[in-house]
Amino acid sequence: MPGFVSPINAPINLMNSFKFLVSKLLLCSLLLFGEASVALSQLPDLNLIPMPKQVVPKSGVLTLDDSTKIFTANEQLQPLAKILSQSIHRVSDLKILVDNAGNNETDAAGKADFVGIRLSIDPQMKSEEYKISVDQSGQITGSNYRAVSWGVSTFIQLLDTSGPNNNLSVPCVEIVDSPDYEFRSVMIDVARRHHPVQTLKETIELMWLYKINYVHLHLSDNRHTAFTSKSLPKLATPGFAHSIEQWKELVEFADERGVTLIPEIDVPGHSANWVGRMPELFGSTDPETGKHRSVGIVNMANEKGLEALESLIDDLCDVFASSPYIHVGTDEVGAGSLIGLPEYRPYCEKHGLTEALKGQAHELFLHFIQRMNEVVRQRGKQAISWNDFRGASTKNVQIPTNLVQMIWTGSPVTMVEKGYPIINCCWLPLYMVPPQQRAPEDFRIYDWNVRQFQSWHEKQPTILSKDTPIMGAQVCFWEQRYNEVMPILRTRVPAFSERLW
Repeated sequence: MPGFVSPINAPINLMNSFKFLVSKLLLCSLLLFGEASVALSQLPDLNLIPMPKQVVPKSGVLTLDDSTKIFTANEQLQPLAKILSQSIHRVSDLKILVDNAGNNETDAAGKADFVGIRLSIDPQMKSEEYKISVDQSGQITGSNYRAVSWGVSTFIQLLDTSGPNNNLSVPCVEIVDSPDYEFRSVMIDVARRHHPVQTLKETIELMWLYKINYVHLHLSDNRHTAFTSKSLPKLATPGFAHSIEQWKELVEFADERGVTLIPEIDVPGHSANWVGRMPELFGSTDPETGKHRSVGIVNMANEKGLEALESLIDDLCDVFASSPYIHVGTDEVGAGSLIGLPEYRPYCEKHGLTEALKGQAHELFLHFIQRMNEVVRQRGKQAISWNDFRGASTKNVQIPTNLVQMIWTGSPVTMVEKGYPIINCCWLPLYMVPPQQRAPEDFRIYDWNVRQFQSWHEKQPTILSKDTPIMGAQVCFWEQRYNEVMPILRTRVPAFSERLW
């Protein structure tokens, strides 16, 4: 990426890591997978991360100047055209206009000799596939909006500001590219520490630049809730939570870049804040005195609380409308404390939870997961949970295998054998917890692939066979301060993207 200056407004230039990363990552891609159709000798001239699968360098460059324009015949792509124009301006001060007149084949954009950059959609291409053709003009084509956004991010990486008189140019090249894994995600913990809107926007831009298509937002935990719910406004932590309008602004900002925000409410554990604020819904009520009390976790036998969770999921579906997923948490839950509550036995009897009635409260937990999955699916979304139930079932409760599992603990083998879709979120090298001084060195990811699962406590990883279906993987970033996000992720996300793409 000769002369490229990152479009991310952050104190450290992203490209400081590029020279170090590119040689290692691209060489690993070729040696391990052999997928990129470009000679090793040509790689230093096209420092692209992730490296496209098909690259055909050509002679010459396309020079961009004040006369260059960006055209699109598709109104849907107007936001991307503006983002491309803004990004070019941020790296070079060159202002390239978006020509809204480029709507048919008789205008300037339709002529064979026009000089500019054209964005278009070809629905015949496969999902997330994009093509770039640069000669006397630039053509960026994708199968859909997101695919075109990946083409735009690659085009930005091609920009060269190192020419004489600071001329801006793009090497002539033909690129055809698409990812191997559909789910490429980074999780940000916005519940434990406040993250300004601007920091989240910078994070989204980083993901876009490296074609990470999801940002998972951990919105609630024991101390804080970062999401403001229309139906349950008391759950939001004052002075900490972003407003509905701010979250919708961030969703739009991400959508324009082909990045989707996935919301997570972590229930029934990690919810002391909710239980303390609204014990009448999420705690327990003494039937004799009418007094409410907190029980540390969401009372899974409180029907009123479960109905409130349904309203909360409705709010998430409204604000995060573009997300196909809703994450319902379900990690680190001890249900035994619920056994003596007045709601416990009547609820278990009503739902036929015979094992729970015998004191096996884990069956109530399984029932809760099953119910949350149903609620999410009824709203046309796909539910995701952490894999803490580990495939357990009873004769009364079998959790459907349409519930996506994020594997962060234990072996993935059981979940695969039971038929659950899985996402790799293993500790090494994908988990960062700065307060615990746990942030695996960035170089660890060079020898990692999506089929490799390992925790801090295991000497050897579990490696799934090549024919095992895996949706993808996610970097999990916990308990971080907002000013730690970019310094830690900037060297990990490029490497992570290269391993998944």
